[in-house]
This record gives sequence, structure tokens and C-alpha cells, in this order.
Amino acid sequence: MDCIYDEDGLSYSVRISRVSKLMNSNTIQIVTEKSGDITNEDIHVYYRINNGEWKEYLNYFNITSDSVIDCYVVGKEYTSPISTYNFEYDENHPVINILTPYVDNVEHIQNHYDRIYFKTDTENCTITLYLSDIVMESGHENEAPRNKSGLSNSLVDILLSFVSSCTIKAQAVNHNNGSFSDYLIYNYVQDGGSVVIPDPVINFSNNIISITSTSGYTTRYRITDNNGAWSSWMVYSSPISISYNVRIEAYATNGAQSSNTVSRTCEYSGGVRPNAPVISFNDNIITINNPNAGGTIYYTFDNQYVIYTGPISVSSSGTIWAYVEMDGERSDVVNYQYTYIGFKPDIYIVGNTIYISSDVDSDTIYYSFDNQNFMLYTIPVDIPNSQGRVYSYIERNSLSSDVVYKDYSYNGSANDHELSFTMLEDGDINFESYYQNNDGNTILYIINGTNTWDEWNAGPGNYQWNNIPQGYSRLRVSGNSSEKIHVNKGDVIKFKADIGMDPKLYINSSSKYIMSGYIKSLKGPLNATVYSTTNFSSMFRYRNGNKVIDARNMILDTRDYLGPNYQSLFEGDIYLIGGPNIPNGQIADTSNYPTILRYRVFNNMFYGCSSLKYIRCLINNTRYISGRNITLNSNDWAYIFNQWCVGVGNEGKFVKYTDNTVWANGSNGIPTGWTVQDATI
Repeated sequence: MDCIYDEDGLSYSVRISRVSKLMNSNTIQIVTEKSGDITNEDIHVYYRINNGEWKEYLNYFNITSDSVIDCYVVGKEYTSPISTYNFEYDENHPVINILTPYVDNVEHIQNHYDRIYFKTDTENCTITLYLSDIVMESGHENEAPRNKSGLSNSLVDILLSFVSSCTIKAQAVNHNNGSFSDYLIYNYVQDGGSVVIPDPVINFSNNIISITSTSGYTTRYRITDNNGAWSSWMVYSSPISISYNVRIEAYATNGAQSSNTVSRTCEYSGGVRPNAPVISFNDNIITINNPNAGGTIYYTFDNQYVIYTGPISVSSSGTIWAYVEMDGERSDVVNYQYTYIGFKPDIYIVGNTIYISSDVDSDTIYYSFDNQNFMLYTIPVDIPNSQGRVYSYIERNSLSSDVVYKDYSYNGSANDHELSFTMLEDGDINFESYYQNNDGNTILYIINGTNTWDEWNAGPGNYQWNNIPQGYSRLRVSGNSSEKIHVNKGDVIKFKADIGMDPKLYINSSSKYIMSGYIKSLKGPLNATVYSTTNFSSMFRYRNGNKVIDARNMILDTRDYLGPNYQSLFEGDIYLIGGPNIPNGQIADTSNYPTILRYRVFNNMFYGCSSLKYIRCLINNTRYISGRNITLNSNDWAYIFNQWCVGVGNEGKFVKYTDNTVWANGSNGIPTGWTVQDATI
């Protein structure tokens, strides 16, 4: 964009050559180019962010969200057209609040020598000093000081020798992410001479007081209350709403010198003022509520007020101001200082169970159902009532996250669906066939779909694999081949398979996940016949780092238990906390299958699952042979569950069928040290 002038043989041009974001930051730089009869003092650049207030560009500025930036250049008498640029906010380099430097001390050493100390209270920053308008004493023109930088945690000082006066600008910068402070403007006069700082201006309109000062100075004010008593001196940051007559005083300062104190009496003009908005902060999201029957909420982070339209996500700490405007009246301006926490728990509701996780295993997790009485979270928690809200926060390295929450409601048939995985991390789910003569496993899956099994339940023999339901995808694994699907944290993946398929699959993921639903969906529709020889053994065994966190909401098929159906199903999974739901059922025995097959049904099922703390097994101890009921003794029972709990956790809960009294204690039955709960379901 160019601004060109040509008159009486004199010509100049000026243009904005580049508007860009500095590398690894959210800092915007505007660069101009000039030529001809024009000086830097003649050039002024103006910009605005997201249709906000126009500002003169004096130095780099930061954006705090995706931004549209308009800018134009003024060169002497002529103004260029407005040009627009779009920038995306980089969440990997959040803007941080850098405090403006201040003069910590001025030390008079001797005649013609003064030392000035600058400091900022923000850690890990560099202070840069810029000197201009230097007036030297006669005979010392070559001894002007240079610009200087230094770390903020050791004072930055500058020795001025034979300098009568100068203007010093100081700025603090964090070079790791490009954040920087406002300028401090310090007018130095030799030997402590007087400095003139422009007086601020107090403005008053529509019951709103605003104070304007020269850029670079801090404005402080005090104001009377309804009884005429003065407040303490405060730093001015945003307009002040009044609801009664007040008197206000203000002055500008650079930290060492101050302007004159100005004052003004402001008379309240009446009208019904709306109530102030209510600001809340949760899970790094700011919400502003309007307590009035009408009106519009305005908010700002940087004195550029915009209309509030909905919750605001933030990626750095800071302060937000807001007010309500209604029928020409404004409420008080309220502010909220919020602290960005880069970590928080994740809450999942699977079936009727609450799961809480974090990205770091060493985090300590707490939960509560009333946001007051928090308890240590160690294992999944059952939903305590029909509906409610669960709250949670994390402690990490002596820091606490914000409290986040999730609503829940009890679902009596929560498990009546396909086998499902709820992912706690990004990653891949791998499907590997381990039987070379396997002619193919065809599996349909849907990610985050609302379809349920019952909506597509054609029944035995009626599956139309060439007519895949909307939203579903298909994979086929045969021989010794493998397939994988990529999933993201929070995804829910549902599976259903071809009728009569004998899986012969390893299914695993190196990302943590929760299992739920009927495992028999890997045999086809809900009402399909599931043959007693179906072999799910080793399907989720710890291979390639499989990380099943919990399976208590997964239901095993219990109509027939013959063959090694679930042998080594989770063997070696050191992350597994809860085993699958084994409903009430009976050990079957018919003339069609060798009797010995029944003794391997649950062998090694949880072998080496060192984190396991929960098992629910309601199998009774009756078998059928030629129409007769025979009660199995403890030795028979031990063969069926041979070494199924070797190496599990030292404490936990075991839920068993009430009438079953033949459970042994130890690796072939109820793990030693666990509590036992009877159930009749």
C-alpha cells in the first residue's frame, strides 16, 4: 500500500512493505518503506484488531486469538487505503503478561555523573533501554551513552556522563515467546533536575469516567465514595461507572517523577443502572452472565471493548473486564483475574461408570459430587444416583488444575450395544490375524456414530456386506495380515462383525482405552447364534503394548462356555484395573464337545495384570450333562479358572454369585487379600 505525493518538484512515497508474525510467537510486526522528501517523524501507521479501536503503531504488538488486522499509513498530507491481514493464534507460544519496567533508583555519583537503575518484576525477561533526544554539555559530544540491554533479575543500570537531559524508553521482553511489556518513558534531567510529565485528562460522559495519559506513563487515581471519603490511590486500567456524585483525582508517573495532580467533580445523571455482569472461569474457558432482563455485555482484555457472544477460550493467564449496557445506562465495570492451567483431568462416562484420567501417570486425581468434599481417585467410580454432576481436579508438582465437571445420568441398559472402545489418547487400533488359514475377518466399525446395534440388526444369515450402513467403515483381516485404524483422544469406536466369524484376531492399541459392550458383536448381530466354540482367547493380550484400562462394562457371552473361549484374554496387561462383566450363566457340557474343553475357559485370563482391582463373575457351579444337573466341586472349579489371577493387585473387590460357595482363594479363584461381595443378579 503506497502513499505518494508530488508537488512543485518535491516528491516522496511511503508504504507498508510487510505485516508479519514473528517466528515462534504471536507478535505482529508492521514494517514501512519510504523514499524521497519525507522523514520518519512524518510517517504514522495505524492499526486495529478484529474491528476494534484504531491505535497508532509504535512497536510490536501481540494477538491473543485468531485475528483480522486492518492497517493504513499516513505520510504528511496523504493517507493510504486500508489493507487487511489475517493471522492464526499459535497455542504453542501463548502470550504472557509482562510487567512494565520501572526506575528502581537514581544514584547521583558526582558532578555530571548519574546512574539510573531499571527493573521489571516479571521473571526471565530482558530489559532493553533506548535513548533519544540527548542533550550534551559543551565539549562532550562524543560521550553519548549507547542503548543497553540486560536480564531483569539483576538490575539494568546506565551511567550518564556529561548528559544534560535525554528521554529513555525501557521495555521488558521475553524472547522465548515474543511477549513484551508496554514502554516506560523516563525523561532524565542531569543532577536530579526537574522533568515535565504531561498531565492526564479526566473525561466524563453518560456516568462513565475515563482517563487519558501520554503513552508510556502509568496513571494513578483516587475517587470518593458515597459519603465523600477518599479511596486509596489505584492504577487506572479501564473506564469507571458511577451511580452517585463523585470527585476524582489523577496523575501520571514514570516511576520516579510525576505530573501535576488533576481533579474533576462528576455528577451522576440518574437513570436505572443495570447490574454488573458475573464472570466465571472453568476449564480455561471464561463465561460472562448477564443478571439483567436485557442489555448487552461488553468485555475487553486490552481496553478494546467488544460485544460478548459466548464463552471465551484462553491460552494464557490475564485479566478480563466487562460491563452491561442497557437503555443507555452502563453497569459497573467488573474484572476477573484468571490463571491459565495447561493441564486438567478428562472425565468419561462409560456405561454407568465414571472414569477420570490425566496425561501424566504421576498426577494425583481428586473427584467430588458436590464440588466441596473431594476424594482421592484411584479406580473407576459407579454412578451414585439417577443423575448429577461429577467434579475433578489434578495435582501436579505442587500445582493444582482448575476444577472441571461432567454431567451424568443413570442408564439401566447402558451395555446393550456393540463392543466399543473409548480412547483416552491419540493413536492406532491394530487388528492382526494369527491364523494363516483364516479366510478373512470382516469387521464394520463406526467412530463417534450415533447408530446403535439394534438399528441395523438383520438377524442370522441376512447380513448384506455390500450395503454398509451410513457412517460405517469396513476392514478385512485374513491369513497373517494386519490392519489399523487411527483414532483420537475422546473417540468412541463401535464394532460389529460378520455372522459366524471365528475371530482369531489380536486387537491392541498402545494408546490407553476403555472397553464396553458385548464382545459377541464380533460374531455378528445381537440376535445371531454364537457358537460355543467361538475362540476369543488372547484377543486383547498385552502384545505390542496393549493398554486396556478398564473392561468392567464389557459383557462376555454366557450361554455356552466350552473350549478355551477367554483363555489369556487380557494376559500381561499391566494397565487393566477392572475385568469384564461375566454374567450369571452355567458351565455347559454336551455330547458334541470333548469334556476336557470346559477346563480351559478362563485359564490365565488376568495373568500378570498387576493393576487389576475389580472382578465381577456371577457364574454358578452347575453343569448340564444329558439333562442332569451336576454340582461342580472346588477341584473342578479350579481347573476352569486355572491361574486366571496370577500376579494381580494385592487388594481389590471380587463380586461373586451368592449361591456359589466353591470359590478357592488364590490364583485359581478369588485373589488373596481381596474383599468379597455377594450378588444375586
